[in-house]
Amino acid sequence: MKPLKLAHRDGHTSVCYDTSGSFILTGGSDGKVCIWEGKDDTDTTTVAVGEKVFAVAFQGGRFFAATDENTIRIHTFPDGVGDGLVTRFTSPCRCFCISEDGSLLIAGADDFKIKVISMEENECICLYSEHQAPILSVSFDPTKEFAASASCDGTVKIWGIHDGTTEKSLNLLTKCSEPSQAKSLCQMCWSKDGDFLLIPVQNEIHVCLRSSWEVIKKIQHSDVKEAINTMVMSQDGTYLAFGCVNGEMGIYHWQDMKLIDKHSHPKRLSITSMSWNPKNQSEVAFCDNSGQLGFLDTVVATSKPSDTNQAAENNAFNDADDDDILASANGEGADLDEINKFLDDGDEENSIDIGSIKRSLLPEENDNDDAASVVSSKIEDSRPVQQGPAAPSFPPVQAPFQPGSTPEHLSNRFMVWNSVGIIRQYVTDDENSIDVEFHDTSTHHALHIDNKNDFEMADLSSQAVVFASHGAGDGPSKLLCMHFGSWDSHKEWSYDMPEGENIQAITVSDKWAALATDSRTIRIFSIGGLQRHVFTLPGDVVSLASHRDRLLVAYHRGLSPIPGDQCMGVYLMRIGQGSSFKVIVNGEALPLSRASKLAWLGFSDEGAPFYMDVEGIVRTQDKHCWVPVANTRQLVKGKSDHYWLVSISLKQQQIRCIPCKGSRFPATLPRPALAVLPLQMSLCDMESEKSKYEEAYQRNSLISRSLAYLHIEDCEEINKAVREDLMKLFAFAAKSERDFRALEVCEMMGDQSLLQIAATYAMRLRRMQLAERVNEYINTRQQQQEEDDEINLAEEEFNAENASLRHDESDEEEECETMDTDSQPEQISGPCLVTKVEKSAKSIERPSGRLNPFKVTGSADRKSVKGTQIFDKMEKTTPKASNIFVPLPVSIKKSGKKPSGNQTKLGFSKGTKTAAPEIKNEVASQNIDEGKSENQPMKKKASAFDLWFEANKEEIRNAHPEESDEDLVQKAAEDFRAMSKEDRQVWVQKAKSENAAVTTSEAAKKRKMPTEENEHQKAVREEPKRIKTDPELGKKAPLSQSTNAKLARFAKSD
Repeated sequence: MKPLKLAHRDGHTSVCYDTSGSFILTGGSDGKVCIWEGKDDTDTTTVAVGEKVFAVAFQGGRFFAATDENTIRIHTFPDGVGDGLVTRFTSPCRCFCISEDGSLLIAGADDFKIKVISMEENECICLYSEHQAPILSVSFDPTKEFAASASCDGTVKIWGIHDGTTEKSLNLLTKCSEPSQAKSLCQMCWSKDGDFLLIPVQNEIHVCLRSSWEVIKKIQHSDVKEAINTMVMSQDGTYLAFGCVNGEMGIYHWQDMKLIDKHSHPKRLSITSMSWNPKNQSEVAFCDNSGQLGFLDTVVATSKPSDTNQAAENNAFNDADDDDILASANGEGADLDEINKFLDDGDEENSIDIGSIKRSLLPEENDNDDAASVVSSKIEDSRPVQQGPAAPSFPPVQAPFQPGSTPEHLSNRFMVWNSVGIIRQYVTDDENSIDVEFHDTSTHHALHIDNKNDFEMADLSSQAVVFASHGAGDGPSKLLCMHFGSWDSHKEWSYDMPEGENIQAITVSDKWAALATDSRTIRIFSIGGLQRHVFTLPGDVVSLASHRDRLLVAYHRGLSPIPGDQCMGVYLMRIGQGSSFKVIVNGEALPLSRASKLAWLGFSDEGAPFYMDVEGIVRTQDKHCWVPVANTRQLVKGKSDHYWLVSISLKQQQIRCIPCKGSRFPATLPRPALAVLPLQMSLCDMESEKSKYEEAYQRNSLISRSLAYLHIEDCEEINKAVREDLMKLFAFAAKSERDFRALEVCEMMGDQSLLQIAATYAMRLRRMQLAERVNEYINTRQQQQEEDDEINLAEEEFNAENASLRHDESDEEEECETMDTDSQPEQISGPCLVTKVEKSAKSIERPSGRLNPFKVTGSADRKSVKGTQIFDKMEKTTPKASNIFVPLPVSIKKSGKKPSGNQTKLGFSKGTKTAAPEIKNEVASQNIDEGKSENQPMKKKASAFDLWFEANKEEIRNAHPEESDEDLVQKAAEDFRAMSKEDRQVWVQKAKSENAAVTTSEAAKKRKMPTEENEHQKAVREEPKRIKTDPELGKKAPLSQSTNAKLARFAKSD
């Protein structure tokens, strides 16, 4: 090894060769790319491309550099002039590679995304975002069909570069939060033919077979003791060079996996990058994390791949040796694997035969006539293979997650952060603990929990905190609830899940807790530990959220045929007392942004459902529709920044979130600061004044509807804001001389007083045509309201009649059932029953004979006058309790004079003796007429809906034969409302004509009756005058024949 060259300052350093092998390019943390002319060059060319360079590559006479600007740029060679932008990320891009033909470029960044760029079309043809942590390395399949990527989430994923379909996910690496904390960069490589993927795992190399993507071999050597950081395959695919984190370097022979060369860094520094000279296989360049460049001089170019295998390969074509091998195989029954073992030297315990692996795992080749030959293991079948139609590819589904939590692989993370408090988890080699902190210390004091059960999920409410763990090994998945709001001494309860069920998501409210398992089961428990509900989801759960009595469930409805899209559904339920619950939203689709995933799911402080996707779009529900109310990506300062949502308030119109600089998730330390973002509807041309008014109206209207649906009080301010927004829109349209638009604003006004204000404002602006239109609309609105009221009244009357009929039928049945019981004497209790019995008794004791009203019953000295004696014995009686149910026809005013001793008798003095009976007779007859009119059914005016319903009743009944009478009227009302205005107006005119005819006939009857009554009243008024003027009549003179007849009628009616 030659002495190292200082190329860059301390930090990650990358190296590559140009296509001729004459120049070496290095990029380091000083933001420069150095161009070396051969390994002995001391005078380099330096190109400044940024503040930091994470990776460099050379292709097509140009070099590519990934910098801290989150971009990959192209520069000319060797002058380094910028030649274009390849792609841009929201976070630093730390790794990329280019296909051998230069047609494709693949790059991964710290924002968890990987892009496949077509260099010919200069566009992204695939976006892969299945990793949950920053990307460590990426590698191309030589056939350009698949790609492999390693991430800080501990996984290595193999996926298709055209559709982003994940073929295999291997959990091989140690999880970490960022690349600087990773134990290895895990730079992978492929075999020359693409049949094998080589993955460095600790101090081993795992070999994955393409046909199954399973690890078929683990290569290790006793001299390799630390984690392998980087690997690179030679141009001919014969040799594999590797570098470790402790400075160890070596070269394996790929065919037999023997370690043929080994070197060590002079200062034992970590090797960050290696590259083979494309024209000289004996030269390997490497860089360390101190910015130094070095070279390995090996003898691989002169050595044979394997002495024993090469000799066997040369002698395989010798006829004698071939015959001996065939005879041995046929005679002694030796198989091909035994021959391979014989030909292999067996000195190295890690030696493997690639041909044997292929024969054992790949389909058998039938066209080989020399099965005992070693060379035959490398001969491939050249016959064309007929392939059927390719199966459709689907994007991978999103894994379950907890809202308000950071990834589980982080050592210090938030298990949940919501409007109640914060739960943190700390995982180190010595400790695994959980801290619970409440925003309001009056809720409960802080808690510190020793996480012995390895809980990974948590949720918090004002009454309880719940924890859950995934089932690991033989241990079951467990749920633990700490009910700190309980008033008894037992504040904890737990459940172990049934065998085969692992908890995927949990949530807790003030009254109950819920969880979802991988068997698609939702289990709901009371806050005290009772098992209340168990039901099954139609797909795998994604997330759960709760608020008071509401449960929100997001799940996978299926696989989306659109590349990258998720197909999710949502359930919204109301969990009542006991075993009652109601489904509000039944599995409707949950819309997401294109190629996006769900990032947060929950409720506002008032109880309205909300969610946010990874693109930063916040949506809420409005009448079974999901409306975007904010775009957090438009509010970030940097392109790599994000907002991490915590909670939402509808009344305050705020989104509470945590700004994350250069990341999607916040760090636990230092304590993040909350930021408040406003709600804003997604309208066009938001810079204009008109759009601002429209946005304010749309937003306030949405909030008003949501609060009204949730039965939230104190909504006067938001309703006032809606009215003000409408008037602003009307004023803006009127001032802009947009009369038609102003009238459209009036149609959005539901308040009649607001329409009157709009009409007045239009007249003040001297917009007379607009004012006239607004007045016409007001009249039309009133007419429409009257028609709707008639329809509603008809419905109510019809329902009331049906209810009355059902009530009468039930009363008749009860009367029949209790008839025998009523015939027996019972103990009377209650004043109403006493009155009824007394009335019945009086009616029984009344004599059947007719009384003579003109019989004289006074003293013999009194002179009898015909027709008037009956009034002499009448007494004034005080109404008793039993008569409280009988209305008095008239009220007698008491005179100011002192009553006489015989006040109990109703006597006549002078001329008033005949006037009083006339007046009483008149009042009685009037009461009788009123009683008759009250007993007669009133004829109801026919409405437009009544006429239409009677005309089309049979047709409606035939259309809805299964509906009841009440439902039939409701269906008819809906159909009537759906009619056009012209058709309804026809029936309105018919109703008016019919009602006018009825009104005319009734009015004629009424005009005739008052005439007779006036003549009668006139006679009654003139009678006292006549008596007063005639002195003879004052002495109880006989009344006229007509008066006596009237008195007789009065007596009979009594």
